[in-house]
Amino acid sequence: PTGCRLQYFYRWNLDRHELFEGVEVGAEFECDEETKRFKEPSLLSRVPIAIYTAPMGTAGIALLWRKMWKQWPEYEALEWIYGLFLALAIVTFTTNTILYLLKTVRHPRAVLDEWIHPATCNLFSTVSITLLNIAVGLMDVHMTVAEVVWWVGTILQSVLAVESVASWINRGRQVEQFNPTYFLPVVGLVLVPMVGRSMEWEELVWCYWGVGVFYWIVLFPIFFMRVVFVGMLPPKVVPSLFIAMAPPALIANSYMTITGKHDTLTIILNAINFFLFVLVVRIRLAQKSVPFSLAWWAYVFPLAATATAALSFATDLGGWVPYSIFVGLAVLANGMWLSVFVTTGFYLVNFRLFLT
Repeated sequence: PTGCRLQYFYRWNLDRHELFEGVEVGAEFECDEETKRFKEPSLLSRVPIAIYTAPMGTAGIALLWRKMWKQWPEYEALEWIYGLFLALAIVTFTTNTILYLLKTVRHPRAVLDEWIHPATCNLFSTVSITLLNIAVGLMDVHMTVAEVVWWVGTILQSVLAVESVASWINRGRQVEQFNPTYFLPVVGLVLVPMVGRSMEWEELVWCYWGVGVFYWIVLFPIFFMRVVFVGMLPPKVVPSLFIAMAPPALIANSYMTITGKHDTLTIILNAINFFLFVLVVRIRLAQKSVPFSLAWWAYVFPLAATATAALSFATDLGGWVPYSIFVGLAVLANGMWLSVFVTTGFYLVNFRLFLT
C-alpha cells in the first residue's frame, strides 16, 4: 500500500496493528489524489459501538435507585433521583442511536469492521441490554411503553445472542482473544424476565433465564482459563474485568423477579457475585493505571447490578452487616458513575472522546 493507505490501516484496522509497529501515527506521507481520502477518517466514522456502555451504565444506576425507592417509598427524594437517572439514560441512548445510525449510513464499512472484530463485536449487545434496563424503569411510568421497549430489546437481544455465538463458531476464536465482553450477548438474556414476568409470560421468561444461565456456566471457565493460563488482558481491555462479576448478580435479580422469593440459590449466586467483586478489585489494584477511554464505563453497570443484588440480599437477611455491604457498594457504584461521567464530559467538550 501507499503511505496514505499505510497510515489508514495502522489507525483503523486493529487486526493489522502488529504489521506496522514502529510507524508513527499522524506522520505525513506523500500520496496521489486517489489515496488522499484514506488520510484522515471523519469524526463520525470514529464513533464506536462502545458509546452504548454509557447509557447502559446510567440505566443500571437508575435501577439501583429504583430498588432503593421501592425499599423505602417514604423517601420521595429516591424517586426523583431514580427518575433523573432514567431520563438521562433515555436521552443518552437516543443521542447515541442517532449518531450510530448516521455512522451506519455514511460509513457502513466502519460498522462492519466493528461487527467482525473479536474485540468489539460483543459490544453490540449493549444496545439491547440498555433497552431492557430502560424498559424496567419505564414500568413505573407507562406500562404499555415499557412493554413495547421490552419487546424491541428482547427481539434484538435474541438475534444478537444467536448471531454472536454463530460468529464465534463460524469465524473461529483463539483463547487469547477472549475477554469479559463475551458474556454480554448471551448472559444479557437473563434481563428479559425483569419485565416479562409482569406481563405473565412465565414460561418464556424461564426459557430466557435458563439459556442465559447455561451460557454463563459455559463461558466462565473459558474466561478463568484465559486470565490464569494465558495472561492478563491488554491494558485497554482491563476495565472489562468488572463485566465478569455482573452475571451472577443479574441471574439472582432475575430469579427473584420470577419467583418472588429469596432462597438458597440466590444466597449462592450472591456469594459468587461478592467473591468475584473482591477478586476483580484485587486484580485491578495490582494493574497499572489505564488511560481513559469509553471502556471505563464497563466499571459502572456491573457495580450497579452488584449493589442492587446486595440490597435484595440485605432486605431478606436483615442485620447491619448485609446493609453495610450494600451501602458500600452503592456509594462505590454512584461514585464510579460520577467519576466516569465527568471525565467523559471533559473529553467530549475538548473533542477528544472518540480519539482515545
